[in-house]
Amino acid sequence: MSSFGAMSQFRTGYWLGIRNFLLHEKRDVAKRIAVINTELDRIGTIRVQYKQSKNTTTGKIEVSEHRTGFFVSKGSSLEKLIQAYLVIGGNPFDISPFFMPDETEVVSQNGETFLNHNYPHGGVVAPETKEFNEPVGTYHEYQGGFPGVKKYVGNRLGNRDQPNTNTDATVELIVNARKFANQEIKEKRQELEHRIIKLADLREQLQQERDLILQQAVGGSLFEISELDTERFALSLHLQQIISTMDKVFFRTDSSGVVSSFTEDVEKIASFEGLYGDVEEEIFLTLMS
Repeated sequence: MSSFGAMSQFRTGYWLGIRNFLLHEKRDVAKRIAVINTELDRIGTIRVQYKQSKNTTTGKIEVSEHRTGFFVSKGSSLEKLIQAYLVIGGNPFDISPFFMPDETEVVSQNGETFLNHNYPHGGVVAPETKEFNEPVGTYHEYQGGFPGVKKYVGNRLGNRDQPNTNTDATVELIVNARKFANQEIKEKRQELEHRIIKLADLREQLQQERDLILQQAVGGSLFEISELDTERFALSLHLQQIISTMDKVFFRTDSSGVVSSFTEDVEKIASFEGLYGDVEEEIFLTLMS
């Protein structure tokens, strides 16, 4: 097994090893965040602007799928890729909708709280929940499970089943039409689109690492990181809390429940299935039997 691969069955020495490793890694989190910020600046941001209108009755912002603008950070890696894509004739609107669901705003107005979205469908493409007695769609097909976006073929055809034999003639024509240019399609469109999407995905992953994972793990325990927001993050999943919990399992505690020494508490360890000590093995095996 690789280092620190155990999850449910391990001994005291393993816990001390991973405990020591994690606490040393914690010291570098501030530097890690600085590196992430630098990388985010290098990658840049892509934003697609969608047509918005305000409902005069409810005050809510309604967003359609009609795109009105495309923006990319100046001097960024994404800008360079988009420029290359434009030079060879690509349409940036064809790459991705670039939804950002986390930009949804919570608005309070006249004692009512509601969500204002900056992107269609709240920036989320997912199967929709519908009641069986709701009116059916244009093609009299039950709409439950259909993604709301217009690009979904089922919404346009009104059928979950994709056409098969009826499209064979069309497929044959398109296959033969593009056969001579398949390599060019790959090089001048698809490969660049994939690179742009992967870079945009990397930006999202780095943001989640900085704003969610690292905050949950060490928020408030380092000078460079703000206090842990207990309304957003679980205190029980904070690194210090987890270490404290596991220490109380492996080592002896005083009457107040605080670890008094790093001496194994054999009886307590034996009460947890999958955990075992490094010393007094005979006593441990007796307790387990």
